[in-house]
Amino acid sequence: MARRYLFLTVGPVASHNCWFLARRDRHAARSCVVRVLEFQMLPAKKTSHSRSRTRRAHKALRPAHYSLCPKCSQAKLPHAACLNCGYVNPQITLKLAKEEEQA
Repeated sequence: MARRYLFLTVGPVASHNCWFLARRDRHAARSCVVRVLEFQMLPAKKTSHSRSRTRRAHKALRPAHYSLCPKCSQAKLPHAACLNCGYVNPQITLKLAKEEEQA
């Protein structure tokens, strides 16, 4: 981040030459009695309500879509097992590895 410095000459040594040194080099300002204030950059113009709200338009929370379980008619998430009865669509087949019998 860019940093900006504000130089204020303070005390009995505050002369034009000291001010010029302070403006040119902040390390050379140590020979003078100078206070160096550091401040951050600020936006040039105020962001309008319309612009900030337009920027946040896609951040809204969307509701979860539920479907009904065909067996118990409870609400369930689509493409997931029912939490109430455990029903899963019978058309979905899972390929499982065969268990080997150990002797």
